[in-house]
Formats: sequence, C-alpha cells, structure tokens
Amino acid sequence: MLRRAIAAYESGAWAEAEAACNEVLSADPRQADALQILGNIRARSGDTRGAEPLLERARAASPGNVYVLNSLGGVYAANGRLSEAREALTAALGIDPGFPWALQNLGGILVEAGDRAGARRCFERALATDPRHVESVTSLADLAEKEGRLADARSLAGRALALAPGFPAARIVLAELDRRDGDYAAAESAMRGLLAASLRPGIEAAARNLLGRALEGLGRFDEAFAEFTRANDIDRATHAGRLADAEFAASPATLARLDGFVRATDPDRWTKPEADGLPDPVFLVGFPRSGTTLLQQMLAGHPSVATLEEQENLRDAHGPLLLAPGAFDRWTTMTAAELSGFRRAYRGRVEARMPRPVPGRVYLDKLPLNLALLPLLHLLFPGAKVILLLRDPRDAILSCFRNRFKMNAAMYRFLSLDMATHYYDAVMESAETARRRLPIALHVLRYEDLVADPRGEAARLLAFLDLPWDEGVLRHAETASRRVVLTPSASQVIQPVYRTATGQWRRQAAGLAPVLPVLGRWAEKLGY
Repeated sequence: MLRRAIAAYESGAWAEAEAACNEVLSADPRQADALQILGNIRARSGDTRGAEPLLERARAASPGNVYVLNSLGGVYAANGRLSEAREALTAALGIDPGFPWALQNLGGILVEAGDRAGARRCFERALATDPRHVESVTSLADLAEKEGRLADARSLAGRALALAPGFPAARIVLAELDRRDGDYAAAESAMRGLLAASLRPGIEAAARNLLGRALEGLGRFDEAFAEFTRANDIDRATHAGRLADAEFAASPATLARLDGFVRATDPDRWTKPEADGLPDPVFLVGFPRSGTTLLQQMLAGHPSVATLEEQENLRDAHGPLLLAPGAFDRWTTMTAAELSGFRRAYRGRVEARMPRPVPGRVYLDKLPLNLALLPLLHLLFPGAKVILLLRDPRDAILSCFRNRFKMNAAMYRFLSLDMATHYYDAVMESAETARRRLPIALHVLRYEDLVADPRGEAARLLAFLDLPWDEGVLRHAETASRRVVLTPSASQVIQPVYRTATGQWRRQAAGLAPVLPVLGRWAEKLGY
C-alpha cells in the first residue's frame, strides 16, 4: 500500500496517493513516509499550514529521516517560520551534508535573508552532489538575473531546460530575461504556453504576474491588469489562512490604536531615553513602491553614509510598546533605563549587519513601513532625523498591486486593491497625525521631483543631513550593482534614473476605478 502511495504521488495522482496513505496510517498512525506524503500533498496544494502538523508527526516518528526534515524545513519557510526552517534543514544536513534538497531549501532561505553569497554556495554544493539537480541550476539562474548578470542567467536557465525540458521555473527566468531585453512578445508567448499546463499555485501566480508585465510592455494594459488580478487572487488564496487576520506592528488595527493614542496623549509626558553619546540613526520611510530603494542607493554612494537593507530593527519594541495589553501606558510609565534597553536592542540588530557608529558618519535605516510607526521612532530616538519620500498614491498602489513581494502580513495587504487602498489610508493617516503632533526632524521629498531633478533634490537632502556634496550620490546605478538589493526594485535601481514610472496609473485607470475616490482624496491632500 505504501508503494502504491509513493507511485501515485510521484505520478501526480494525489487523490489516489492520499487514500493509500490514509489506509497505511489506519494500520500504523506513526508511519513516517505516509505522513510525509500527506504533508507534501497539502504543501504542494497550497495548504502549507495544514502540512505542518503532518510533517511534525513524521519527524517525531522518524527523527533522522532527512526527507522528512527537508519537507518540514520547506513548509516552515513557506509559513514564515524561518528559524525553525533553518533548524530542520541544518539537522538534515548534519545527517547528510550533501543532501541536495536540503541545500536547495536552505539556499532559498538565505536568498530571502539577503545572503546571496551563502545561497550560491548552497546551490553549488547541491550540484556538486547531484550535477543534474535542476532546481539548483534554476536557482542560480534566478540569482544571476536578480544581480544583473543576464548572460549568466540565460546560460544557466538554458542548462536547466536541457536537464528538464519545460521546467517551469527555468522557463519563467528565460521569459523574464526576454522581457528585460524588450522582447515582450516572446515573454508573452512563453508564459501563455506555460499556463496551458497544470501548475502549482506559486508557479502559476509568478507566471501570470510575468505575463501581465509582458502585456504592459505591449501596451495591452487592460489585459495586463486582469493577469495581475488573477496572480494576486492565487497568492491571496494561498496565504489567507496564515495572514488575512494577522495582527502586527503596522497592521490596520494596531495603527488605529496608535493613532488614537497619539491624538489623545501629551508627547511631553513620554519617557525620555538616557543619553548614551551615540549618534541617532536617520530613518528613510515612505509607503512601499514610493522610490525609497532608489533614494537609498543614491545616499549609499556618499562616503559618509552607511545604509542598511530592509530589516525589522525595531522588532524588540513591537510587542511591549505596540501590541501587548496596556502597551501604550508604558510610553509614560516606564523608566528611562527601560526605554534605553529598547534602544540597545535596536543598535544590537543594526550592528550585527554594519560596523559600529563612527563620528561624522550617517547611519541610514531604510524600512518603508516605518512610516506607519513614526511615534515609536520618536519615542526611542527623539533626536533622529527622518526622510519621508512621497509618491502619487495612485501610482504607488498600482505598483504595489502589480509587483510580487516576499510575503508577510503587511505585503499580503497588496493582493487586492481594496485591501491595499485601505492599508494606504491607515498608514498615511497615522503618519499625518504624527507629523501634526510630534516635533520630528523631517525632510519630505517627492519621487517625481527626485527623478526630474536628482542633483537638486540630493543637494537639498544632504544639506538636511549636514553632509557636503558628493558626486557619488548621482552614480546610484553603479552603487546598486555592487550591493545586494532585496526589494522588487532590484532590477530597476541598476539602471539610470528614468521618468516613465510617473503617471502610470492613468493607463490602468479602468482597473483602479473602484479605489480612485480614496486615492484621489489623498492625491489632492498631498498636492498631486
């Protein structure tokens, strides 16, 4: 019966495999292989949360089974439990250091964490064990495309397809390369051919999103919008169970409480931190897809600026000061020493990724959605400078809707126009209240002005930061090519500044029509 289950699973007859596994488990509830197959079926169907308990049972029944450990690590990673994922995969590699699937999955986690060099080593180690491991070849191709090594990416994707003709992930990499080369018709044809087959949800969503971007290049904007919608519907169905009702530091529910607190409180009564003699960071914020990556790369070209890629450096304060019952009471009742503890935790996370502060150097912390948490930034670092980058809200929301992000509770909000617009409204309302009520040292600039006059806007920004002019800020493409960029803008910031991203919403106004009243109100308020 177990052999029947394995054969059915490997042939794609999942209903037959599930029935056979259940029959095996009725006789032996601890049969690890049957539990693993059921877990894999759940995961590949998109139910990664439902896969977890099955694979955990399999691990308990067979702790040294590298196949179970690998499957469990992959499911943990899909569910955002990255530390547990790394533990399971490391355990598998402790048993079999060359196990290619565990190396492949660990490499994927390292990519998400920004450790591309570590990820590359994992994929190459997998290929050293199994030179025909097509998934690792494709992952190397995808890495090369993201890093702008386009010839390497095309060669690796071709190698993957030689190993496994029609391999979906490799076809997506090649189609993305065609789109980047301006051959939109080839990209469209490739994705329509791929979508004619039955695909796993994540692959189908990626293919439909790429098809939408190819159709945009061909000027077929209504069709493109329809494909973006289909891709997001798939991703929303996949992640709804885990993320739809998740509460987090910048969730709409948390922001409503924070906004109410800031409106009613006297900021002068907030606890003040102890002086520690260290320079405050500079925070770069803005609603996602508003140009913060471009501005970060410009500033990274200045010799007196150290920049940090997107990372939740404030996470140690999120629970006690935002999410826990009575969290806002602590803003006025905790001691200065307690508040300074949160500052030390923040600095510890920063220093793990960049050198310790040196006199005269600006440390730039770029996390766009810290825009929603301006009061928390001011509580912890009342002397910090904040750079706020604005963009026409209609362009920002369209860009959020049409791009695929590393999935988390905040990015889940962008999988429908209604959710994205409601979220924009909540974030901007919280930011507006903070700007009115708090004495924040704030420099506001517009993405549209930045791309129209990069020299002038950069000069004004450097003056705000008390830094001298340096031509390096205008060589952002060169700077970005040397750095790891983790956002969907990675392929864009290695190009010269361009203005084609402004006013894009007009081409897809029909699709945006249901949310234009709210976005139009914000556009008017912000001067667009």
